[in-house]
Amino acid sequence: MGITNAYTLAVASGDAVTALGRFFTPEPVYLAQGYARFPLFSVGHLLMVAACFAFAMILLRHYQHLPSGMEAGSRRRRQLLAMAGTAVALLAIRDIVMTALGLMQPVFWPLHICNFCEYLALAYALHPHGKLGLCLGDLLFCWAFPGSIGALLFPGWTYCPLLSFASLGGFAEHALLLAFVLCMLSGGGYQPNWRRFWIPAVAALIGGCAFRLLNPLFGTNFFFVTDPVASGPPFVWAARTFGDPAYLAFYLLAAIGIWLVTYGIWQVLNRNGHSSQAR
Repeated sequence: MGITNAYTLAVASGDAVTALGRFFTPEPVYLAQGYARFPLFSVGHLLMVAACFAFAMILLRHYQHLPSGMEAGSRRRRQLLAMAGTAVALLAIRDIVMTALGLMQPVFWPLHICNFCEYLALAYALHPHGKLGLCLGDLLFCWAFPGSIGALLFPGWTYCPLLSFASLGGFAEHALLLAFVLCMLSGGGYQPNWRRFWIPAVAALIGGCAFRLLNPLFGTNFFFVTDPVASGPPFVWAARTFGDPAYLAFYLLAAIGIWLVTYGIWQVLNRNGHSSQAR
């Protein structure tokens, strides 16, 4: 009997300890069962998305009411560290538990785009100044901002029960990423500039090409460049419309378009904010 089936049988009874066991059931157990536990855009999913956005807004408002300044030890710096550290801790807990139970598989290695964004967020919280801070900020602005919203709308863990630790942890990690970028933009020492657009674009191209070569070796789909079905509905539509691997060209162009729109929205909002202050 494999350890996945053994774990499933171990939480098959109905007492309180078993209920707790079900809540903390690792992702590979649910993935092996092979069916969706909550549909996309169901009432439960939409309520969870609303809760995540509300949570991000609460963190942002709290951050905005803290004294300005990003020097080491400042309260804003400590909040950024707390948000990034919590996201990385949630990821680490998941991976440690899976490894301890012998359930770790290559598809769960912490090498997804949003995992990289969590590491980048922690690095930015530790080093928000200078050229390194700008580079980290550019990557987070282009990757984590639209990526966290996309992950909340199209979560890749629908095979987990909505109210399980695995699912709640996934939603929490991406809500924290979204809140982090919003705080970073709101007096966090970072200002987007489209002239540095090449930094996240080149980094994404390098990562995409590298994982396009490496994913088949491990049966993974890091950076969403190998398996459109595993990547989610938008990728499935692109693959059906343009074919595989032609959908990757659409993926790249769509990503660039989203980044440019994000820069444009920021420029408009920033300009309007300065105009309001001038009045």
